[in-house]
Amino acid sequence: MELKAVSVLGQETREKILEELRKKPTHASDLARKIKLDRPTICYHLSKLEAVSLVSGNYVILEHRSPGRAAKIYAVNEEKYAEALKELKELSQNL
Repeated sequence: MELKAVSVLGQETREKILEELRKKPTHASDLARKIKLDRPTICYHLSKLEAVSLVSGNYVILEHRSPGRAAKIYAVNEEKYAEALKELKELSQNL
């Protein structure tokens, strides 16, 4: 895993996003409500997490809220997340 993925973990908002997504995959609007930040900020952080493969997103049709409306549902890539945490732990032990 490249160092960039580890550096993405060190940001408090991204840690909160990962924590929420590990509980339940969801879309940016729900994350914004839960974390109490605006949607553009959440989307910015999600794009950084997605760029290093710590999260992935898939579009789904939301039937329960707005029939026919699509939303991108994000989920944590648990394998990449575990690798990044392991690398972060190793880096901190070497300091």
